[in-house]
Amino acid sequence: MLTVVSVVPASPALDKLGDIPGLRTEVDCQLKLVRRSGSVVPIAERRTPMFVTFLMVLAVILIIVGAVLALRRKSATIDGETFGTQLPGRITLGVGVVMLIVMSYIGLTFSQDPGQARVLRSFTGNVDPNPVTSSGMHFKAPWITPIEYDVRNQVVSYVGDGKDQTGPAITAQDQNGATATIDIVVRYSIDPTKVVDIYKGYQTQDNFVARLIQNDVRSVVRDIPLKYTTTTFRLNRQQAALEMQKALSERWKDQGINVEAVDLRNIIYPENIEKSLQAVQEATNNANKALADLQTAKVEAEKTRVEAQAQSDYDQIVRCGAKTIAYEETINGQKTTGTKVIPLLGDECQNKLNEQVLTNKYIDALKELASKPGNVIITDGKTVPMVNIPAPTK
Repeated sequence: MLTVVSVVPASPALDKLGDIPGLRTEVDCQLKLVRRSGSVVPIAERRTPMFVTFLMVLAVILIIVGAVLALRRKSATIDGETFGTQLPGRITLGVGVVMLIVMSYIGLTFSQDPGQARVLRSFTGNVDPNPVTSSGMHFKAPWITPIEYDVRNQVVSYVGDGKDQTGPAITAQDQNGATATIDIVVRYSIDPTKVVDIYKGYQTQDNFVARLIQNDVRSVVRDIPLKYTTTTFRLNRQQAALEMQKALSERWKDQGINVEAVDLRNIIYPENIEKSLQAVQEATNNANKALADLQTAKVEAEKTRVEAQAQSDYDQIVRCGAKTIAYEETINGQKTTGTKVIPLLGDECQNKLNEQVLTNKYIDALKELASKPGNVIITDGKTVPMVNIPAPTK
């Protein structure tokens, strides 16, 4: 009979089972738990290949015995009754064949999903240097144990009080000695071709995560804040997260670990420091607003100056005339040519502001005034308007 044994978490209750009088547990494959570096490793996993191999050998023996009995035409007499050996032999042969088929499927094949990799280890402890990294059905010797590793994206999270997370938020000191509580989530993946090295160094994936991944994450999260002051750490959160990701990548580059992302979610200081940071932030915001207002005022002043200069040039051109000059300049690496209009000054002034020009300006002013809604202009076309009556509003 093949018994499927499930591994349950270690607890003090398991150690007391043997103390209960009359309690005996019999299974085909005895499960023992060995604590090794804080982890629990099932010995049943190592004995399973030998157990399957034993059942396969037993099936072969049953096939041989059954075949011999089935081929014999002799009969045996027991207590005066005669029994043939062919029927028992056929039954034994059939049981042996079925057992061999089932045990061959269990002991010689295994399936692997995408995102998994396996290390092949023999019952003697020898490890195949070539891991199984492709998905699908694979064949192996019955005394080989495939040890599974999950190479999909993995997450370690230190958030809040640690409930349903890898652990609680990490405390770290910054450059000024202030203590911050940091919520962080690190997403990583394992290089499938490196799982043999991981097995040799840590055996189980749980050991690997506890002894390398978690320790390094906590260490890096405590190191990086020392580069920042209390006022700049939170302001440069994204930069600090990138530095943490770079530091972890540097530590793990030879371990077969790819750092996918580091999410520095929250940085919390004690209440008294939070109040000081808030005051600094308000002062910074006020200074930035004042600087923005100053820049706006400078832009408005420059705009007014340019407009005034343009109006002055226009009046000068109308009164004295203008001349044009050709110019050449380089824009974005390309030479361009153009023409500038420059007012005439001093002795060059042609004094064009005569009566005809003034009359035209007068007419233009009347047109602009009459175009506005609500104005009625009465004039003889030569003198100042006699009446300016706003139109009645309804």
